Amino acid sequence: MHTPRLTRQCSRCGRARPFASSDRFRVNAQARRLDVWLIYRCETCESTFNLTVHTRVSPASLGATVERYHQNDPELAWDVAFDARLIGGAGSVEEVPFRVEIPPAKAPFAVRLGFERPFRARLDRVLMAGLGMSHSRLAALVESGRIVTADRRALRRSAAPGQVVYIADDPTMPGL
Repeated sequence: MHTPRLTRQCSRCGRARPFASSDRFRVNAQARRLDVWLIYRCETCESTFNLTVHTRVSPASLGATVERYHQNDPELAWDVAFDARLIGGAGSVEEVPFRVEIPPAKAPFAVRLGFERPFRARLDRVLMAGLGMSHSRLAALVESGRIVTADRRALRRSAAPGQVVYIADDPTMPGL
C-alpha cells in the first residue's frame, strides 16, 4: 500500500504528472514561528513540490509533534498524506489501492467498516473487493435485498469508518 498520489502540473516536465509523498518534511523557522511542509516528488523527473502542513505556528502549539517533523517520522508523514483536508486542494487525488479482510462467515452477517487510515473509495468498490464479486452481481444482490445499507445511495458514496452493511441469507444465490 502507498499514500495517495497527487496529480498536478510538474514545473520541470511541463505537464500533469503523479507526485508521491517522499515521507519527509521540511521545517522552516521565521521569527519564532514555524512553517511545515510534506515533500512530494514527481514520479517521472523527481522534481519536488511542498504540501503545506502548518503555516506560521508557534513551536509550543505543535507540542511534541514538532520533534516528529524534524525526525521525518514515517507514521506522521502517512497521517499527513492521508489527511483529506490537506491534500484536497493540492491536485487531483488518485484512488489508493486497498485490501479488504472479511473473516469467513456464512450469511446472514453484518460488516462494520474500519480503516487503518482514512481514504476515499466508494462503498461499492470496497464491497466488490471484499466479497470478491463483479459490479453487476453486487447490484443484483442490492436490488434483491441481500445486501442492505442504511441509505440506498450509500453505495455510490465514499466508504466511512463505522458504516454497517448487512448481508442477508438467500438460498437461491449460493456463494455468499
